[in-house]
Amino acid sequence: MIRIEQPVVGICEEILRFFPTRLFEHLYEYFSRNAAVSEGLTELHIRKNAILTVVSRGKNFAVKDSLHRYVTVDGEEITEILSSLCAHSVHSYDEEILKGSFALANGLRVGVGGHALYRCGSIRSLREVCCLCIRIPRCVHEISSGLMGMLRGGEVLDAGAAASEGDEGRRLFFTCGKLKSALLFSPPGMGKTTMLRDMIRTLTLDSDRAVRGVVVDSREE
Repeated sequence: MIRIEQPVVGICEEILRFFPTRLFEHLYEYFSRNAAVSEGLTELHIRKNAILTVVSRGKNFAVKDSLHRYVTVDGEEITEILSSLCAHSVHSYDEEILKGSFALANGLRVGVGGHALYRCGSIRSLREVCCLCIRIPRCVHEISSGLMGMLRGGEVLDAGAAASEGDEGRRLFFTCGKLKSALLFSPPGMGKTTMLRDMIRTLTLDSDRAVRGVVVDSREE
């Protein structure tokens, strides 16, 4: 296992250790030069014979080496990364991979794409994995305070303050006396899981109004 001798701001060894030596060195050097990108890192996009890209604070960045050349990934490296992510036992994750993604114990989520073998209308196997998307979980505190006020006190919440500035699709009105259930939904990448993590933390750790809770996480996120 490759170890980091010096800390990289915003990136931990848990992520970099999954990459082959060449890509590890490029990523380590790139994040060392771009601390702001590493601090806000949320995704890494790995595609066969394509430029290695990362997502930070909602923006895409192409990884470049020390000579400012784009870093590309070949098929063998993708196979090696996938094997490393699966603890060198890819077959143990076959069922999850066929569904398109799997989760690791440290909270990382991995999306998988490739050439599929269909039979009787369903995917039976992936002949070749040609792209991976690694999503990095981030804990953000106090982002659910507005929602929690509504859920606990029956307040009216306008979660679409941006609507007054032209975003008409982001307005939410909700009034409740006693909450029995709630549905949280949004397009991908908008922070549903991050919001839920903070709501669970607030509900179960609040010293004044803490409740006993259980989380049923069918996707192991």
